[in-house]
Amino acid sequence: MPARIRLLLAPLLFLLLALAAPAAHADPDALWKIVHRNCVPAAEAGKGSGICARVDPAAGWALLKDNSPEKPQQYLLIPTARVTGIEDKAVLAPHAPDWFADAWAARDLVAQRLGRKFGRSWVILAINSPTARTQEQLHIHVGCVRPGVRAALTTRAGMPVDVWSAPDFLYGQHPYRVMRALGRELVRPTPFQRLAELPTARADMGGYSLAVVGARFGTEPGFYLLATAANPEHGNPAGAEELMAPACELP
Repeated sequence: MPARIRLLLAPLLFLLLALAAPAAHADPDALWKIVHRNCVPAAEAGKGSGICARVDPAAGWALLKDNSPEKPQQYLLIPTARVTGIEDKAVLAPHAPDWFADAWAARDLVAQRLGRKFGRSWVILAINSPTARTQEQLHIHVGCVRPGVRAALTTRAGMPVDVWSAPDFLYGQHPYRVMRALGRELVRPTPFQRLAELPTARADMGGYSLAVVGARFGTEPGFYLLATAANPEHGNPAGAEELMAPACELP
């Protein structure tokens, strides 16, 4: 095989080998390698985004299509810097990029993939705890919220703004705290900073999982933030990705 063709096929082969393996045997640095070795170099060389859907090295993020056949519409927002996950000190650094805001701006990719437009209240962003993930590079899942979760959240439309509730919002047997926030876009404090307002979370961010769901309160746009604490003894690994509809099953 000519060398030029081998070079062109190498990134695709790498992606297939890195992510097609069963989760238990997956390379925990696969996402980092894809972004660091393929997407960023392609963007910096003026050759597009490589195998990523989008990449912005200056802003510090890349968007990659989730390769799981069970998640045909989901994308992953991945920092271009080395950031392990929700437990990494970088997420609470004073001038840390607002990765959740960048992920929110990528919701159009989900709509394009789905082939239809849908309202903000169907969009969810989620990051899992270390015990509920297979990758050691921060990644925020971008997709659609489960219809039942969306319906249950509407009952919280009258709760106070910018205040965490008790852990009384249940998905199955997993308890979540809920915060209602106003605004068309995600602005600071970031969702990570909001989570750190809980004393138990600030001391142990890695013990939590976090989700953001778009909302509309009458004519006013906003968001619901949901946080759950890991409790392996009671079967809760803290994986807020469970609130997502894998194939965007919208009415």
